[in-house]
Amino acid sequence: MERVPESTISPLEFRKHIILLEKFTRTYRENQGEETATREARCLEVQYPDILAEIEEGDLLAGKIRMPAICFTPQAGGNEGGFAYVCNMEAIRQLMEDPGASSADKSLLKELMEFWAIQRTSAQTRKAYPESLQKGLPSDRWLDEPGIAFPLYRMAGTHLDYRKLIDNGIPGLSALILERINVPGTTDQQKAFYHACIEVLNLLIKICRHYALQATELALVCREEHRGDMRRLSEVLQALTIRKPVHFFEGAQLAFLYCLVSVPMLRKNRAPSGSASASGGESVHHFGLPAPRSRLPRLPAVTASLRPRT
Repeated sequence: MERVPESTISPLEFRKHIILLEKFTRTYRENQGEETATREARCLEVQYPDILAEIEEGDLLAGKIRMPAICFTPQAGGNEGGFAYVCNMEAIRQLMEDPGASSADKSLLKELMEFWAIQRTSAQTRKAYPESLQKGLPSDRWLDEPGIAFPLYRMAGTHLDYRKLIDNGIPGLSALILERINVPGTTDQQKAFYHACIEVLNLLIKICRHYALQATELALVCREEHRGDMRRLSEVLQALTIRKPVHFFEGAQLAFLYCLVSVPMLRKNRAPSGSASASGGESVHHFGLPAPRSRLPRLPAVTASLRPRT
């Protein structure tokens, strides 16, 4: 039985992780008085593209994520998972034990833990429970504590409108949103939401350019057998920043990348025993990243059979 291809990526580098956590928290604090959507968009801008893992030889599509200890996401796994504003206390404790952690780093991490113990969305959600529900659901540690029921904080089962995404592309979606902003009677709160939507789409363009540059640079140094894939990947990612997809490969890349940064949990999977991730990496399934070479001939055949969308 053929195995689903895996790609093992290393966690965020310690110093980069610390800087990201501090910057994310500072951005959240500075925008607490802003509209909710505005604050969320600005927090996302802090995360990306820093949490994206690099493209590797053999990849046919771009998109890998290394989730930080503090982040904004629809769903994070484990006992200390959650949704929206997430803070994984155990991950922060591990950072405090890192050999590179200075006394200043530890003080900062302790401060962050105290702040997010109250501010993270799972804590805010539990705080809003009536007393009877809090008694009935005394613990969140559903993986290692016995209990009748546990609250699983998440926004799971989301279904994105892929047809609208592919038919319009990133620029087209922005145009649709601008139309809504200009509708008479649109409130200031609604306009703030629409502007935040455009900010997030601009962030997706930034992510495409980030990966396009990686693919371009990798094409210059990778093995000859992968250079064509890297060049095509760069061209696809650059094209998606200015227009809608016009063939299968562009559509697949846009749908995958949009899905990945919208619902990161869709791509996560536990590493097999004895794999490289046992030493701290994270094993990730990528819907064909990297793809088995035996499947490669099928893709050009499918792509060639599709006429450009008009």
